[in-house]
Amino acid sequence: MRTAVYDLVTGKLVANSEGQWTAVDGKDTFAGFTPKEFAGYTTNPNKVEQVKVTGNDKDSEVTVTYTVNTQTGKISYVDSDGKEVGQPPLSGKTGETVDVNPQVPAGWKIVSGQDIPKTVVATADGIPTVTVRVEHDTIIVTPETPPRDVPTGPVPGDPSKNYDHLGTLTKILTRIITVITPSGAKLIITQKVTFTRTATFDKVTGKVTYSEWKVDGNTQWDAYTAPTFSGYTASQSKVAAEKVSVDTADSNIKITYKQDEVPTPEPEPQPKPDKPDKPNKSDKPNKLAKPDKPAKQKESN
Repeated sequence: MRTAVYDLVTGKLVANSEGQWTAVDGKDTFAGFTPKEFAGYTTNPNKVEQVKVTGNDKDSEVTVTYTVNTQTGKISYVDSDGKEVGQPPLSGKTGETVDVNPQVPAGWKIVSGQDIPKTVVATADGIPTVTVRVEHDTIIVTPETPPRDVPTGPVPGDPSKNYDHLGTLTKILTRIITVITPSGAKLIITQKVTFTRTATFDKVTGKVTYSEWKVDGNTQWDAYTAPTFSGYTASQSKVAAEKVSVDTADSNIKITYKQDEVPTPEPEPQPKPDKPDKPNKSDKPNKLAKPDKPAKQKESN
């Protein structure tokens, strides 16, 4: 405040009669002020300093504003050993609903059956970590897979490594029966048993593993009976059936023919004339029997 002199006759303020401004009760300072803080918000200014004023100062106004903070978090991708293999960030302002869009690291895939939230709320303390269990992604190659689709070169999960070389996925075991006929012509009978398997490539390690061999169709080489030719005998009249495993070696069998021997006919024996029987030496002519002498008769007296 200050004083001034009025002319009571004219009722006007006497020029230059005003005194100096003085603070009422000597209070010439605006007290400092610390605004209230709200979690998740930034206060601006966070403090209003005390200010000493004079009578010549103009009124002033200080506005305190609150700006919502940007919060951060992450999606933590964890493997079967509990090791974190990726942590893409999440961000959003306090109180906002933040979308969770899992984008797994290269070479990995999400383990099925998990309850992964689609959204999370950004709190004043940040965004809660979203934990996602992951496992190695794989590529399965079959005998029908086009060569262009077989993985080669750097591994997505670790570009410092290369994929293993693909081994054989089809194994055909063959038995060839060659029949050479008496005329010299060849009959070739080819019997096959096919085994197949699949290959699984690991998109993190680059390693390849294989399934068990499985037979595709017939499991044996069928029995074979050689054709017959009159007058000839085959070196092998029948080839037995044989059950085949993946470790069975290929087989080659040759059947030839040998001409049967023609027996030389023996001459028919000519009949010999009968010889007269020789008399048996022991057989002598019978001697004539001597006639019996007549009996003497006694004379009667």
